[in-house]
Amino acid sequence: MPTPTPESPPILAASGDGLASAPPPLPGEVPPEQAPAIREAIEIARPPSQRFRVLRAYAAALRIAASYLAFRLVAKVRGPRWAARNRTALHARNGRRAHDAILRLRGLFIKAGQLASALTNFLPEPFRDELEGLQDRVPANAFALVRERLADELGATPEALFESVTEAPVASASLAQVHRARLGGRDVALKVQHADIEAIAELDLRAIRTILRAAGRYFGIRGLNAQMDEIEAVIRAELDFRQEAANVEAVGAAIRDLPGVEVPTIVPGRSAQRVLTTEWVDAIRAGDLAALDAAGIDREALARRLLDTYGRMVFAEGAYHADPHPGNLLVRPDPEAPDGFALVFLDFGAVARLTPDMRRGLAEMVAGTLARDAGRVTAALGLMGFVATDASGVDQAVIQLVENINREVLQGIDPSEFTLGDIGMAQSLEQQRIAFDQMDQLNVSIRDLAGAFRVPRDWILLERTALLLVGLCTSLAPGLNPFTVVWPYVEPLAGEAAPGVRRAIRDRALDELRLVAGLPRRIDRVLREAEAGALSVRSPDVLAVGDRVAASVDRLTLTVAAVGLGALATTASGAWVWVAGIGAGVAGVSALLRR
Repeated sequence: MPTPTPESPPILAASGDGLASAPPPLPGEVPPEQAPAIREAIEIARPPSQRFRVLRAYAAALRIAASYLAFRLVAKVRGPRWAARNRTALHARNGRRAHDAILRLRGLFIKAGQLASALTNFLPEPFRDELEGLQDRVPANAFALVRERLADELGATPEALFESVTEAPVASASLAQVHRARLGGRDVALKVQHADIEAIAELDLRAIRTILRAAGRYFGIRGLNAQMDEIEAVIRAELDFRQEAANVEAVGAAIRDLPGVEVPTIVPGRSAQRVLTTEWVDAIRAGDLAALDAAGIDREALARRLLDTYGRMVFAEGAYHADPHPGNLLVRPDPEAPDGFALVFLDFGAVARLTPDMRRGLAEMVAGTLARDAGRVTAALGLMGFVATDASGVDQAVIQLVENINREVLQGIDPSEFTLGDIGMAQSLEQQRIAFDQMDQLNVSIRDLAGAFRVPRDWILLERTALLLVGLCTSLAPGLNPFTVVWPYVEPLAGEAAPGVRRAIRDRALDELRLVAGLPRRIDRVLREAEAGALSVRSPDVLAVGDRVAASVDRLTLTVAAVGLGALATTASGAWVWVAGIGAGVAGVSALLRR
């Protein structure tokens, strides 16, 4: 069964003197020759300073933003070739700056870095690569502080509680660190909260609330206080390991019966509010592509299982694991499991629940998009709680704007061609520009847009979860169409939209059959024209069709994420990222301010 980690377990074991080779693998485990090289020991450091945290975060973010601005100015003088040669180094350099700043701050800033490290679709790879260590390799407390925590929580020393405990941590992340221990003749994972983490989390939450309050007042956004209440509730729940144990039983039970999915088993006699013990497992991190390939794991099958499991949690159960970064998802090779592997979920501290209206609204949005029904997509936003109930004349104009854009976008949507790889920052920013142009034409301002919508309480965690999940699945299988995986869970909630979706997919299949049926005649005509020297290829037309399809997919991303709620979500997410000091929200905020 799985190991609890702060966010991820290692593949190799640890000893009191540092990292060492793991014991011989059990059947189905990764053999030592296929495991990655032993990683460096985790740094032991004092708890982070609580002074001037927000100012230090701002300073780091401003330095990164200034670096990108200076690069753009120099590139205008030196030219595109210079920019192309130096852009990769720039991203890596700023990724290191963000990494170092986050490690100095630690606390909740680690969570923002984990999110950034998984944004495959939106952040440059060199930048993300520098942040990967934040998933499970951040500085840990000295073992003396762990000993104190065990005495406070369980009333005994490590020697009295366990047969043995490795003093060197095997993993460490935002809220806790993990040590390998022995209990009853078997290996277990001992997860212990960092010293002072509760006080640090309170400081960080207070800073985030201040920034969100300022953003809400400036843009006239409604619902950010409820968003902040939800964030605080989840963070405080994560700091109570008793709640995590309850989540394992409640949410974990909903997916435990799925083929090839495993969840951790708690050891109750060695768990308390700030200490959690579970069974240990050796496995591969879901984001370690090289190790997955070496173990013969089918990446697309893994992405499908991830999406299928989240489809079950979100649409069928209404409660889901809200922190699916690669460190919390493991892959255990198992010849007896479907596709030869088991998917292991760790860290159920962050669990979110959806209202029935949000679940149905999400299903309606997916179904309306697939059925190319703009009115249904817009209505779904209202069902999800984005549309203000006190709709004024301006609000109605904004709602009409959203529906008009939805209608234009959905005319070009091809449900059978959408893939995870179609989602990207450059395309989204371009579609934002198109949306803002239409806002100008209809004389609708950002304040009007913000005032016409409110941010539902349960949206921000769902948005973060979706970003993490899409980022991971895109790295695994960029050509996968996610709609085909989640549709079985969407259909029961989508009501009368389902026939329209089936009709759209059926029509697409008929078009493909007609195309195939006409191929012999067309090939014969092409050969005759080639023999006569009259064959011509109008590649611009072909490119235009491809561009139109690509643009339609990008507009879908905009419609769902930017037009209906993007001005709100971008502001809220940008504030979080800005407070986190990684500078990833600069582009979105700049796009808003330019309008």
